[in-house]
Amino acid sequence: MRELNRIAVVGASLAGLRAVQALRGEGFAGDVTLIGAEARLPYSRPPLSKSVLDGDDDVSLPGSEDLGEGWLRGRRAAALR
Repeated sequence: MRELNRIAVVGASLAGLRAVQALRGEGFAGDVTLIGAEARLPYSRPPLSKSVLDGDDDVSLPGSEDLGEGWLRGRRAAALR
């Protein structure tokens, strides 16, 4: 059986970020690519309006800054092969 050494996660929201963190937390050492349509770091969508209205402009998700080069920003997944 061939060992898995590359994984692509489509969707750079909370679920995508947590999937990458879980992979790393379980010891996956291969290449991980996170594909997201937005050009900015993942942010917390549900409290976005409440936080901004309260004057807190930091709605980034903890750990999103650790994605590094494995994150394809501003790209939409059109097909899986």
